[in-house]
Amino acid sequence: MAEDDDGEYRKMPSGYASPMWNFGSSIIKLTDPQSLLWQLELYFRNARVRGSDGEVVVLGEPRMNEQGINDILGMIASLTNQVAILSNFETREIESLMELLSDTLCMTLMVNKRKYGITNTADLNMINQSTMSVAFITIKRGYLEGEKKFWKGSVQEIKSTVENVGSGGFSLGKLNPFKK
Repeated sequence: MAEDDDGEYRKMPSGYASPMWNFGSSIIKLTDPQSLLWQLELYFRNARVRGSDGEVVVLGEPRMNEQGINDILGMIASLTNQVAILSNFETREIESLMELLSDTLCMTLMVNKRKYGITNTADLNMINQSTMSVAFITIKRGYLEGEKKFWKGSVQEIKSTVENVGSGGFSLGKLNPFKK
């Protein structure tokens, strides 16, 4: 059912009631990890979004400075993207990617702790854990074509064929108005 401008509900044909219709270009919207990265950035800044107006409220001191936030978000963006979500990862590939990210992230945080303005060891651990969680959740969506299989089943595929008749001629078959 859909709501009219006057607030009444009307019954829609079944094709329009499907989730694909409701989301419009849903493959783009539902595979876009930008909201996860935004939530992670808010966490690094020690902030929350309040209410439906989207007002950002700072709760306290940020967990790290601007350079640290940009560096860590840049690092995780290489794995937290639509290509990763629509990939076909096997278990060993996910393990390798997560191990590489873990090593790189830990090394970066340890070496740049002062440069990033991280003063609390608990913040260091929370930055690491939250970053790894977001990356794992995103990469896991590409496990054995998880998202790709879903979208393949949700999108209608249209195949067309062209017939060549004789030496390079084109045939319209029974629909040919020029054929007697």
